[in-house]
Amino acid sequence: MTKEKQMALQLTSIVYDAIKEAGEAGIPSGHLYAALCGVMSLNTYQALIGVMTKHGFIKNQGHLLTAEAVPRKENLCAQD
Repeated sequence: MTKEKQMALQLTSIVYDAIKEAGEAGIPSGHLYAALCGVMSLNTYQALIGVMTKHGFIKNQGHLLTAEAVPRKENLCAQD
């Protein structure tokens, strides 16, 4: 695995864990981005949230992010 892919995977894990920690109440997407804006651009953040939503790891309803209890197994190895 390349260094870039490893960093992307680590960032994805950090973002997912933050969303999961918010529990059922969720976390406003803007608040999460504000905490991450020094680490990634808005375009990168939006792309990451989009991929995580598309593959069923999180829900994004009205800019409120919540983690899926158990991500679907087929999504763990999905390629884009």
